[in-house]
Amino acid sequence: MDVRVEAGVAERLDVADAADLMAAGRLVVSALGDEVLVIRSRLGVLAYTNRCPHAGRSLGDARVRRRSLECVGHGMRFDLGTGRAIGCRASLRRWSAWIEQGRVWLSPPDVR
Repeated sequence: MDVRVEAGVAERLDVADAADLMAAGRLVVSALGDEVLVIRSRLGVLAYTNRCPHAGRSLGDARVRRRSLECVGHGMRFDLGTGRAIGCRASLRRWSAWIEQGRVWLSPPDVR
């Protein structure tokens, strides 16, 4: 998928057609050199860097259960709303994600 940066605004990345996300429920897209997992859930459109902090495994096939995302590699679970691991200090890197004009948009996490 092509990433288009809105004219003059590097923080808004157009990454996918919203219809593709609605149909599949999740997409793995490329944005600013990262793979990003975008999920459609009851909480809205959520996005995280597509890498489990435990072993670096892709989360593209992770299970979504209620309010958590579970890595199928070893069962580590993350709160869907925050990206924080349940039961330990690890967390996923969260991107801002939304749908606008039929497209999926992302803003990268703050680098502090």
